[in-house]
Amino acid sequence: MVENGLFHLEKAAEAGVMKAALLLAKIYLQFPHDELTSFHVDSIPKNSEKGIAMMETAARVGNKEATVFTAKHYDRIGELDKALKWYQRARKSAEIDTGDSAGLSTADHDYELLARMAEIHMNRNEHQEAGDLYTEAAELALEAMKGKLANKYYCLAEEVWGNLED
Repeated sequence: MVENGLFHLEKAAEAGVMKAALLLAKIYLQFPHDELTSFHVDSIPKNSEKGIAMMETAARVGNKEATVFTAKHYDRIGELDKALKWYQRARKSAEIDTGDSAGLSTADHDYELLARMAEIHMNRNEHQEAGDLYTEAAELALEAMKGKLANKYYCLAEEVWGNLED
């Protein structure tokens, strides 16, 4: 029964149903899920890969949490070009709000994503881009009433731009 259910969820996800993609991702990645709670799969690399693929499917459809998860996944495994692409998507995501959350941390604020993007660019000696991103992160942090963090980002931007002048 579980195999049949997974098959139909996979077909729905392939058809672009975000809710199916998110649920499959949670099942395969062993994340808690409130629907189909009897569906469990073994914790093996093949299932983790399927979960990541399903999360990426949900990200392509426009779920911001899934987009951030995908960006962080590529960041974690060192595929920084892909990570930057997904961070950029998350940054520009208008979040198609269907009430379906990936059940992931919503603590990832845009200023944190921008700061991580800036750090990647800084490590690549792309100082102008890094400085611009740190400045944008600082401005968003200020809007969020995070003054100390905004100051930190402004200082990092100045430091990066100082390297640009060398």
